[in-house]
Amino acid sequence: MTHTAIDRAADLLFPEAGGRVLNVKFFYGGDDNVSAVELANQILIAEEQIRNGTARIVNNID
Repeated sequence: MTHTAIDRAADLLFPEAGGRVLNVKFFYGGDDNVSAVELANQILIAEEQIRNGTARIVNNID
């Protein structure tokens, strides 16, 4: 079974078992016309960066 980027991103954020994301905000660089596939791809990229230790911590987003 082939999973789309949207399916994979949803599975990462909201797995059937275990912890689920409860509070998440998406900022896509000021572009307010982002497709679901583009957003899902960014979620997958972020998860990979977290997993391999290359994610950059941002403490102040305001």
